[in-house]
Amino acid sequence: MDQKVLVLVLVAVLLVALLVALPRSTPPTTTVSATSGSAPTPTTGSATGVTSNWATLNGTVNPNGLSTTVYFEWGTSTSYGTKTPSQSDVSGTTNVPLSANLTALLPNTTFHYRLVAINSAGTRNGFDVTFKTTSSGSSATTGVPAASGPTSRSSATTSTTAEPRDINASVSFTGTQFVITNLEDRDWTNVRLEIDPGFFSSGYTLKVQRMEAGVTYTVGAMQFANANGERFNPFSHKPRRFDILEFSSPWPEQADLEGIAIFSVD
Repeated sequence: MDQKVLVLVLVAVLLVALLVALPRSTPPTTTVSATSGSAPTPTTGSATGVTSNWATLNGTVNPNGLSTTVYFEWGTSTSYGTKTPSQSDVSGTTNVPLSANLTALLPNTTFHYRLVAINSAGTRNGFDVTFKTTSSGSSATTGVPAASGPTSRSSATTSTTAEPRDINASVSFTGTQFVITNLEDRDWTNVRLEIDPGFFSSGYTLKVQRMEAGVTYTVGAMQFANANGERFNPFSHKPRRFDILEFSSPWPEQADLEGIAIFSVD
């Protein structure tokens, strides 16, 4: 073999061996992370079980893969003003049914409500829906207080010589609404709730036909009115005292005071 050809063959063999021996680089890879979820999809349903002072709000929410908190906003207008306790940690990717009971409502009154859903991807509101409570011969509905620790009842007005019993209740104030729980094993009837009652006036009041044992009630402070029909405004006035009064009949002026609880509002 020609010497030049032999040299070329040897060079080619060496180059091939060198290429084989070199480390091969791995092409870069791109990791695509799937979206973990999206903003929830709430749907406001129809109210059921509507009476003169009671209704059940219904709806569904699709959490769309993220832990979601939901609640209903409600009130006598689309400004709402009151909301139900939040239901948290609702999860999944399909519609989850939800409901909340409203008690001690005003009779013959139209209420607005909607479902609100919140997760880490955003907040969504369901459509506004309305229902109307039925008529009632008695003045009842809605309710609930706010405050901390019962105080002396020596200043409370009473229409009977018998000593009224102490009502066992839990009361708190959120800043715009009152929340009260009947801690007794009996229903309260013919109840009058009062904000800042005076010695010669009844302050801002709300009459409630019945507050059931073990039930927690909520009501916007602006649903309380004084003798002139003026609504209590929690944005301009801070409540200082909250009373729960139970009478022997629906007409306090002609009834005995059977039970009382007085709270100072923080």
